[in-house]
Amino acid sequence: MKKTIVSVILLFSLLISSFAVIPQAASADGLPFRDVKTGDWFYGAVARVYKEGIIIGITAKTFEPGAKMTRAQLVTITCRLSGDDCKGLGAGLAFKDTPKTDWYADYVGWALREGIVTGYPDGTFRPNAPVTRAELAVVLARFFGYREIYLADAPLVSSFTDAGKIGDWAKPSVEKIRLCGIISGDPTGRFNPGASATRAEIATMITRYLDAERISKVEYLMSHYLDYLPHSGRFVTLEFSYVGTIKAEGFAARIFPYFGISEERYEIVVDKDEISLLRDRWGRTDFGETVVETVGLSLRDKTTGETSKNKIIMFKLTKVEEFIYVDPDDFDPGIDGEIYSAMTETALAYTGNTARLYRALEKGRTTGDLTVAFIGGSITAGSVAIPGGGYADISANWLGRYITKDLKYVNAGIGGTESSFGMARFERDVLSKDPDIIFIEYAVNDYPGRTWLPETFESMVRTALNAEGDPAVVIVLCRGGEGNIAQMTAVAKLYGVPVVNESGAIGYGIDKGAFTEEEFRPDGTHPEDWGHQVMSDMIEELFRRTLAEWDSVEAAEAAIVTDLADPISPARFENLKLVEAEDLDIVSMGSFRFTGKKYDHGFSRAARSTVEDGREPIVFKVTAKTVLLVVDAGTEIMISVDGGEPFHSGSVSFMQDCPATVLSDETATHVISITPQDDSTATLLAIAYN
Repeated sequence: MKKTIVSVILLFSLLISSFAVIPQAASADGLPFRDVKTGDWFYGAVARVYKEGIIIGITAKTFEPGAKMTRAQLVTITCRLSGDDCKGLGAGLAFKDTPKTDWYADYVGWALREGIVTGYPDGTFRPNAPVTRAELAVVLARFFGYREIYLADAPLVSSFTDAGKIGDWAKPSVEKIRLCGIISGDPTGRFNPGASATRAEIATMITRYLDAERISKVEYLMSHYLDYLPHSGRFVTLEFSYVGTIKAEGFAARIFPYFGISEERYEIVVDKDEISLLRDRWGRTDFGETVVETVGLSLRDKTTGETSKNKIIMFKLTKVEEFIYVDPDDFDPGIDGEIYSAMTETALAYTGNTARLYRALEKGRTTGDLTVAFIGGSITAGSVAIPGGGYADISANWLGRYITKDLKYVNAGIGGTESSFGMARFERDVLSKDPDIIFIEYAVNDYPGRTWLPETFESMVRTALNAEGDPAVVIVLCRGGEGNIAQMTAVAKLYGVPVVNESGAIGYGIDKGAFTEEEFRPDGTHPEDWGHQVMSDMIEELFRRTLAEWDSVEAAEAAIVTDLADPISPARFENLKLVEAEDLDIVSMGSFRFTGKKYDHGFSRAARSTVEDGREPIVFKVTAKTVLLVVDAGTEIMISVDGGEPFHSGSVSFMQDCPATVLSDETATHVISITPQDDSTATLLAIAYN
């Protein structure tokens, strides 16, 4: 999931229309500064940043609220906000006006490393130069990116009356920071971009930033919690009240303490006028027995009575219950028995060599030790199904009931991703878990025309079959392009890998008039709850048939094939090693900078270049035969290898993309450059190579 603050309506999404600014009240504790009085407009902000150790006094007795903030002081504040250890980072500074021994040198080194600030063309940093309001907006916007709080794109048409005086280099940042309530104009509507920012003003902005970050973290936590919830096998929800304030035992009790928001001081106020029925992206409003609604929420300061101007959009579930799996023995698909039997035979028309699968199931039954892993796209991740109701969840539940209660279940499904992304992370997300059984599902997302995808898919199958312990592999074919189905079936037959052909089975049922395409997959791609149960029932039938097929583990082991046939494709992506962006051998960062320390899907820090950062390439070296780039959704780049003719990666708007960059039969050291294009934000997560 891309973590931008945008208006997207998704099932169980939590949206924030803009960052809420929590009103500040004066601290009850006294301050040591004789120039900061209780009645001053900035007293509450100064008290807070001083208490949290973010901004200290100029001396033990003075804060100097009206003094101009310098560049050295600003980078010191941002580093303290980050919580990072910057010790020793000033040792590599080359600025002629910034001695490595000065008190701020390490802070400058940190800010340069993280792309928060840059130096000047004349080789200076100008640490004692005052910070202008325009410069401050740019630094704050970059710091938001570093902390992975991504602001909605703002129009470049500013509402400030002196917008013409704001440089083009600062306009996007100024508008983003203005829209989230951190910075504002004077009473006449002017921004005053060239004016110096005072220490009192920056203290106020920092308190607003702290609250914006906390609210954003709530959005991040809740959206990701719900995103991964289907993998837990349990229907867990939050219950909210529409009457007045949401009570402490609800949302506030769960979230406030985690982010340091005081329940004694703040309360959540429900705006009944904001209530509306939430629809998912396909227009559905009723999810089983759970109806999802949205409601506008505000934060109110109990001590002052002030309420934040901006709304948080929260969801409410009207019914809370644990999801109860349907016992496979009692599952009634609700269609003609003969048709359903024929659908099952179609799904299991090719089961190949089940020796590995039998050995794994018997291992689970006799020792209790069994790990099953699923990798694929959104269908494997359980999209559209109620939490715990995806085909992978239910199939794993069957194994937990009938094979071993100590089952270890790994769901590595990620929506909107191809087998190239799956192959890049296969070792980390699947093989490192020591699976006994691996299900692979990519028929929907492996689009024909991406010439390397048949290779990455076959490479994944081969890597799995060759993995330590000789795990069983099962290919799941969901409805996709006929070219994909044929190619993947050919791979399965070459290696004797069992296939569960959902595509063929459902096609048969539709042709016989048992149900319609829309009834099975309302959006044309994802099965609804009943559809996931049908898929799992077919997988469970594969388990049952496999257990009945073999007489002994010894017989199965004798039939296991470990000497694989020559591949259909070149299969040049076997055994890829994943290296994250920050661990690359980087020659030049160009206009790229590293994000904060977390990213989606298990990545830590990505290298990103926004339009504001510039369009200069990142350059790195790697010794390899084959290289896949792992870039984030929406990234559009030109790639050059060893100074050769640049080629276009294409642009994928909704999935992590993995353009094949180097394809060779010989290992060599390559220099790869990646240049952002047009108005695209380019994000390099990692590379995968062998």
